[in-house]
Amino acid sequence: YQRRVHGGRWANPVEARVLRVVASSLEAGSLPCAVDHELNGILLRTADHPWSWCVFDFQCCSVRPNYYTLAHRGSPNSGFLRTWQLEGSNDNLNWQVLSRHNNDPALGPDSLVAAWPLQAKGFYRYIRLLVDPKGNSNGGHSLLFNCFDVYGEAKTPATTLPTAPSRQAEGRKRSKPSSGLVIRGAGKERRGWELGPGEELDVSDNFDPRRVNAVDLNLLRGQLLEHCTQQDGSRQVQARLASENCTADEHEILFSELESSLIKTMEHKFGNYVVQKMLEFGNMYQRRTIIQRIRGNVQRLAAQLFGCFVLQTALDVAKDDEIREIALELEGHVMECVDHIHANHVLRKCVEVAPPGSVMFIIDDISSHTVEVATHIYGCRLLQVLLVKYADHLHFIPKVIEALVSDAHRLALDTYGNYVVQHVLMYGSPHYKSNVFRSLLERVEMLIQHQSASHVVEKMFEFGTQDERNSILDQVLDHHAANIPNILRDKHSNHVLQRMVDFADNQQRQHLRDSLMPHKEIMNEEVHGKYLLRRLQGKMQPKEMKRDDRRKRGRISD
Repeated sequence: YQRRVHGGRWANPVEARVLRVVASSLEAGSLPCAVDHELNGILLRTADHPWSWCVFDFQCCSVRPNYYTLAHRGSPNSGFLRTWQLEGSNDNLNWQVLSRHNNDPALGPDSLVAAWPLQAKGFYRYIRLLVDPKGNSNGGHSLLFNCFDVYGEAKTPATTLPTAPSRQAEGRKRSKPSSGLVIRGAGKERRGWELGPGEELDVSDNFDPRRVNAVDLNLLRGQLLEHCTQQDGSRQVQARLASENCTADEHEILFSELESSLIKTMEHKFGNYVVQKMLEFGNMYQRRTIIQRIRGNVQRLAAQLFGCFVLQTALDVAKDDEIREIALELEGHVMECVDHIHANHVLRKCVEVAPPGSVMFIIDDISSHTVEVATHIYGCRLLQVLLVKYADHLHFIPKVIEALVSDAHRLALDTYGNYVVQHVLMYGSPHYKSNVFRSLLERVEMLIQHQSASHVVEKMFEFGTQDERNSILDQVLDHHAANIPNILRDKHSNHVLQRMVDFADNQQRQHLRDSLMPHKEIMNEEVHGKYLLRRLQGKMQPKEMKRDDRRKRGRISD
């Protein structure tokens, strides 16, 4: 925000030239929209090239970030970031990983803005977003985002470090700059990542992934284990393994050097990503051997920050019998995993990839603690995955879903439990849905004004039958007509009314107009009331409604 304030008012810091933004390429949008404060719905989009990136140069100051946010407000409503990392540097050459995201679902159609905490120890002049190959939700390489924000401390002047020449560059002048930046706006573009005539990649240099074809793992024979536990070395090996030019001999050399230290490498902050690539791109023997090494160490890896990443990747590529063998090592420890910051992800992955009915010990343990799990910050996500996975196999989870239905009112009011009730309404059978509906209908006038429960009322109307929708309207608009002014002033209930207008048929929409239009003055008092009024008057077209709904809060937990 400090970089954005210019002359007493907010101005785009890129246009005000207090912040410099550079991207690996630019296919759509503009560089200023990367930090656009006005949220105008324009996405910065790079070309579909592996290892796409965007660098933010704070120029005259350095920042020590403790939080950052990203948005995906605009078209296309796809290509959300999934696997990427945030990095900091003071020389634009040596980068420190500040935050690593592996298959992170935080951004999506129902959650267009997300934030992540950071624990940076130093100040950085440069901040870089770097997306992995196939790192967006479409399986592509493009980096799509806007509204990037960094929170934390700033200091002036900027911290700068001298750039040390590499061994290869000592004693002679390089013909090209070592930076991979694309410099725009200064005449002809120049790139620094191509190799010059007769040059070879020095593996001790800061690695630009686009030079991956110059990497040959055969040249690193005897050094690969150490190389994979260094930041740039790990990135080199990852990029090479994912390259079409990586040979079977290179795969075999890497595997033979890491085989005796696989578990240790899985737990290393850089080495774990190499093991994941080996699971994804290695041959059948290598995958089977890695999975065999995992067996007997599942609890240890699940409870470790980087080990749990490897476990999830292993479960994605494993066969059904291997998935069951890995999952069985968590038997008797299900509730411990639910409560663990890392192991809960492994438990969810087991439910997600295992064939229905093959991990009944997880379901049995949850059945005895359903409400406790539903109101837990991690447990609620496990139950959401379970309800989606078993939507067509509810006979496997009768005790779980019956417990959720019987406590639907209490769960609807809970910060985490409300997401589980929403999933029952979305994926439950008609029998269970109607039971939830009956238990909540008499209290709907109160629930609609509650921060958490209002989301549940919205799903009741969206997924309810014709008669159930009419019952909700009668309860809110007729039985409690005297409370309509309070409902219109409340931001939670007002948003639910907007969604009712969107999902209602013509007769129901007319019922809403007849009951709410006499209170037009109240709707004009608040911003959210004006949105409702436009919907009632038919002035907001379906495309506008969809865009407006994306602009508002996300409705379903990741």
